Amino acid sequence: FRRLVKAVAILLLLVLSLGLTMPFWLPWLVSGLGPRFGVEIGTSERLGFSRLQLEDVRLLQGGATVAVDRVSTPIWPLWLMAGEEVDGADRPEIRIDGWRVEFSGSDREASPADGSLSEVVQTVRNVMPKVRRYVPEIVALNGQVSLGDRVFLLDRVQWRASELTATMSPENGGWQVSGVLRLPASDPWSVSISAQPWEAELSATVLGTAEKTRVEFGFDWQVSALSGQIVFGDVGFLPETARIQSDLLSLDPGLVGLDGYEPVSGVVHGSWSEDHYTIEVDLRASPVDGESDLHAPLVASLRAEGDLEETRLQSLELQVPWASARLSE
Repeated sequence: FRRLVKAVAILLLLVLSLGLTMPFWLPWLVSGLGPRFGVEIGTSERLGFSRLQLEDVRLLQGGATVAVDRVSTPIWPLWLMAGEEVDGADRPEIRIDGWRVEFSGSDREASPADGSLSEVVQTVRNVMPKVRRYVPEIVALNGQVSLGDRVFLLDRVQWRASELTATMSPENGGWQVSGVLRLPASDPWSVSISAQPWEAELSATVLGTAEKTRVEFGFDWQVSALSGQIVFGDVGFLPETARIQSDLLSLDPGLVGLDGYEPVSGVVHGSWSEDHYTIEVDLRASPVDGESDLHAPLVASLRAEGDLEETRLQSLELQVPWASARLSE
């Protein structure tokens, strides 16, 4: 019995010694083990007694290459020792500064997923308790994602508890997208997205439960407005119902090279229900004063319905300076 007690005491002393000296040997261990897992690490050093900093980190995984200038992470995994999720000021933070992800064109195509949207979300939510338990707060700054020739900038991406926030814009500017994903332990989960493409305002909200996923969106540009709603069920990826409508449209024909006209006005309606859809578009514009003898009115009118098998045109009228068409009865 004494030998057992002595062995346990020695083991506990060894574990304690390893824990107390972790800030000294962990940087060396990380640098040595990184290449075994396909991770190249330029330098690793401890910051004081509580944090570890890695620089020039590079990872090649499948068709993606990940490069990080600097990563700072806590040495002491307090969030592992806590009985419950650490929150507030005591929550440790992993900070990433200067990161880039490049996807090769050959591996970007993915096969269609099976199941439904709700099943995909539920799969993610099933692992969320472990993620919240073992992953502290993550803040990634100055990011860049490359998809072929397209480059997107992500100024700030933050993961905290069950919430992910991000801001993204293309490299050449022009618009910006901000999003918030919330995946709590119980329903509902939600996604909120807002964007400012050029001079327009785009917003979308997704609210989901185990039975339904509802998407509502709106688009405002100058004096034009468009809104819609899509509802997904718990089976398949096709929506159960959907609608899009705009009773307030005012577009400048000059944007497509049609000068000498008043702004185009009209309505756009569309709906989907039980694998059947309807579309109604009626857009018209009159010549400006003094141009009526030179230009005929612009007309784009369409009514159609159909399903997954066919489309039936009920009416069609198109009139532009270089062409005109009308559906024959």
